[in-house]
Amino acid sequence: MVEAALLKLAAELVEQALERSATLPDSVLERCERVLDMLWEVHNLPIAHVVTELIVAARTDPALSRGVTAATEYAHALTVGIAAQVLPELAARADFADWILTCVATMRGLVVMASLEIEPEHSVHWSRARALLVAAISD
Repeated sequence: MVEAALLKLAAELVEQALERSATLPDSVLERCERVLDMLWEVHNLPIAHVVTELIVAARTDPALSRGVTAATEYAHALTVGIAAQVLPELAARADFADWILTCVATMRGLVVMASLEIEPEHSVHWSRARALLVAAISD
């Protein structure tokens, strides 16, 4: 049941992302920043926090883990596929899928850490993380 709900959510988010991709800028770097911002917004939706809790719970529950793993792999494949459609210049790189998944992992980490009151000099906020992620694919 959890897996089905997560798969449905992923499909809905993909549809929304494709609709929004029509308004992306022509510049590859600007488009890249906007795509990352769109992913960041998804990772900050209220339901995303529930998904994060499910991922944490799945670490110790084998049955939950199977469903969450399947849904996560599906969501990752969709994310890489959509990003490749809207960033074809970058998608030609051999490391593109790894880069997208690193971006997603970074976002998840930032979302989890955001609930802590960490001093700014000991944390990275989204704007800085995005700049580093864009720089990593722009070399």
